[in-house]
Amino acid sequence: MKLKQSAQRIERMWGIRAGIGGIAHLQFLERGFVGLSDPEMGDLRKIPPDRQSFYAAYRRLRPGETAIGIRGIGGKFFRFTHEIDIGDLVVYPSLNEGRIFVGRVAGQYTYSNQQIENLPHQRSVKWICNFPKSRLSKTAQRELGAARTFFEVKSHSVEISSLVRQLISTNSQANVPKK
Repeated sequence: MKLKQSAQRIERMWGIRAGIGGIAHLQFLERGFVGLSDPEMGDLRKIPPDRQSFYAAYRRLRPGETAIGIRGIGGKFFRFTHEIDIGDLVVYPSLNEGRIFVGRVAGQYTYSNQQIENLPHQRSVKWICNFPKSRLSKTAQRELGAARTFFEVKSHSVEISSLVRQLISTNSQANVPKK
């Protein structure tokens, strides 16, 4: 028996950090991008587009890293380059402000030699709204507070998407991120 697919597309949602102490906070919001560090990885488009190649590239860069570290960090770069799609939601929890900034991925992966806050691996983002993290359940706050630099938001994506739709439909704090 063939299962009927839902008419509503489930949006993918990604969480990202702005570096130690939120160093890239203003860059993210004012320049409209999100990024990852490790310029030594070079342009990630030059690595074959499979996870094993990303693991191998990171292993060459950090030969003393544990197998778990290689999979975690190599996988992060693979996801940022090949799994994120234009139109996906990006959620940036600003620890300094206690706010959640939400945007849509607006461009393909790029490698920047400008070294903006040491974040050469970039994706352009159109910020669409922000809200106090207190608007989320405690469990959603914990998911967004996990100690990962870049990750797919899975457990609470429906909760966050619903709030984003509500904010946009009422135009409450939408369109211009608070800096």
